[in-house]
Amino acid sequence: MRASEEIAKIVSDDIRTAGPRLVRLAMTAWDDSEGGATFHALLRWIATDDSAPEAVQAYATEQISEPITQALAQAGVSVPHARERATLVGSQVVGLAMVRYLLRLEPLASASVDHLVEVMGPIVQHYLTEPLTPPQTRNR
Repeated sequence: MRASEEIAKIVSDDIRTAGPRLVRLAMTAWDDSEGGATFHALLRWIATDDSAPEAVQAYATEQISEPITQALAQAGVSVPHARERATLVGSQVVGLAMVRYLLRLEPLASASVDHLVEVMGPIVQHYLTEPLTPPQTRNR
């Protein structure tokens, strides 16, 4: 199954538990030797080649953002809000990957996948299902 299909399935199956499952999918795939080597090379390319961001943006949109956007839209989230939520999810997962695999900052570089799911899953879940407005503006 392609990454985009796995992502769409996770979000479509049960949006209420998708955050931790998305983090687990990403970390498990990237910790795998084959998937990890490809991802590490991709991160180094992004960091060093001015032409890389456009190609990576197209890939990330097709493989990550669009499947999440479509699954959220099917769950009743308006497309502009679904796109924003998908982009926020991507920012968390890609940011975690940069810290873990490219910068190799501890303690995240050596943290277990279970630990990362435990601490990052709820954040990703928030972006998928919780209000995105700051708490002080919600009741105005």
